[in-house]
Amino acid sequence: MKKRFILFITFCVLCISAKGQEDTLRLKSIALVGGAGMNFSFHSADFTALPGIVNCCSGYTGGFGLNPTFLLGAEFFPDGKLFDMSYRYGIRVGYSGANGDLTTEEFSFNKIEGNNVEQVISRHTLTTKLPLIVIEPSLVLYPIENNSLGIIVGLSGGLFMSKTFEQSQEIIQPSNILWLETGSPVKGSASGDIPQAGSLFIAPLIGVRYDIPLSEQWAIIPSITALPQITSFVSSLDWNALHTRAMVEVQYRLAEPQPEKIAPPPPPPPPPAPKRLELAVTLKKANGDIVKDGEKIRFTIATTKTRYSHDAAPILFFRKSSSEISTIIPLSETSSEETAQTSVLIGLVSILKADADSKVELRGISAADESPELAKQRAENVASYLFVQGIDKSQVRITSSSQSGTIREIREELLDEDRSVRIFVNGSLKTIPVVYEKSDKKSDPIQFSFEPIIVAEATPYQAFGKLDFEMRTVQKLDENTRSIAVNPDDLFANSPTKAKLDYALADAEDRRTAAGLGFTFIPDNRETIIENRFGSGMKTDEYILGYFNFDGTDFSAINEEAVKTVREALQVGKKVELYPKTDNFGTGEYNMELAKSRLKSALKLLNTKEESIIIRLDNVQQNYDPSAVSRILHRTVIAKIID
Repeated sequence: MKKRFILFITFCVLCISAKGQEDTLRLKSIALVGGAGMNFSFHSADFTALPGIVNCCSGYTGGFGLNPTFLLGAEFFPDGKLFDMSYRYGIRVGYSGANGDLTTEEFSFNKIEGNNVEQVISRHTLTTKLPLIVIEPSLVLYPIENNSLGIIVGLSGGLFMSKTFEQSQEIIQPSNILWLETGSPVKGSASGDIPQAGSLFIAPLIGVRYDIPLSEQWAIIPSITALPQITSFVSSLDWNALHTRAMVEVQYRLAEPQPEKIAPPPPPPPPPAPKRLELAVTLKKANGDIVKDGEKIRFTIATTKTRYSHDAAPILFFRKSSSEISTIIPLSETSSEETAQTSVLIGLVSILKADADSKVELRGISAADESPELAKQRAENVASYLFVQGIDKSQVRITSSSQSGTIREIREELLDEDRSVRIFVNGSLKTIPVVYEKSDKKSDPIQFSFEPIIVAEATPYQAFGKLDFEMRTVQKLDENTRSIAVNPDDLFANSPTKAKLDYALADAEDRRTAAGLGFTFIPDNRETIIENRFGSGMKTDEYILGYFNFDGTDFSAINEEAVKTVREALQVGKKVELYPKTDNFGTGEYNMELAKSRLKSALKLLNTKEESIIIRLDNVQQNYDPSAVSRILHRTVIAKIID
């Protein structure tokens, strides 16, 4: 196959390079044609098995095949017209094919391991080999006068050289399941001749082509044709195909022999050469390529944008016995999650600025080992920060509460969670979405080498030049200047920059000449966006549904956008995995039961049933930096959408 294709391409190149005749040829009304192409077979079927062949498939509906086509023939050029249109007719014979692969996937059974239920999917495959010897009479009509676009009509008939098949049923998901009958992922294998297969292939032929003349005798003809198959592959089955053929033919029109040409007389001798003053300018790129006059030279401006996004818990933490808030958001004594803390205020400012009707309640809280006055001071300091950022005072309400002696006095870490301000937006605790970007632009200098070639027989001579950008001189050149470095900052970043290199030469006899070239710098702005969803190491297809309080089973804060997105995914039939998480307090057994209770809250929030989703109970209890921020981030349920 590859050798034939290479021979065909070589033949086309020879045709293109063939020298045309200077005199008009006397052409015959017949041309030889040969070509190659590909046959795209779109099978249409409605059957479950070949006659007499055992198969448990639910049914084949279609398939696809790719087949090479090779044709040879002749085409005739009549003098008259048909239906008031120029026309040609011809006949071709050759090799083609109607091969196709029919597949269907279906549910086979359930694999049950412990609490996990996984569906087993298998694929039925029917592979056919249907090579053809075809004969194709055709007519070409040219509806537009003096235009090479033609409409092809004709008939394709042929005999099948062989009619074989191979079939099998293979488990494709999961990959580690084997059939009991065979001990492998494949069963139901069969092959051989197709039972009750028809021997004839008949299809009408219709399409378009465009004749591209290379000379008076040679032409290349690309074409696209459609062949809706009339005959069925198997007489007792509903099974045929629509074949679409893309093809390139080479046409050679025969001609009468030409008389021998008489060589023209030799040209007269050239006049004596004048005293020489010559100048040539060559500008080369860094890779050695010569810059052509009028060339467009691309240069790259690389912009890297790091986009940070996070669905933050609506809470801010403070150090023990402190209510201070600074440009760096205060963290609890043991926290290392500065980005998570920072995102809370960034997101809150964005929400309140986007909707002037939004209200926020800042509820300051002090721990049992702190002064109760700290609760109000913390809320007031957060409110002051919002006012500095331009938030209207009417949008902010301040409340406070102080924790008394509870179980939290037993563990110092839990006391850190009470040193906080809880944020209620429009009356409820919701996650706070935050997105912000950092940009970094980079563009390297554009290097050129400059080579003036000077011939000046009347010495001494003077040579000088310049490089202009948009009529603005940026560099002056002389004969000794051999390199140019263009700073991208001198060029337009969002539109082309016209450049011109001018060079002049004057000799001792005051004769002058000049050379130069113009070109254009085209900016190629390439932007790379790095998604960074921080807080639990989230991926772009994972969503935090909300957060829980310590030992809580009901959501204390809900991510409404994430809930909406996951509900919509379930409604259109996508698979969703749920990952309930806990902090590292408590035993593994207790936290597993706590995770299951949080999973029930998630199912209720999504308004779905357990059998509609995939439950992941691995890695429930998280190990991390034991800070108040980190514990909040790990008391959650994560939803992952699987396309």
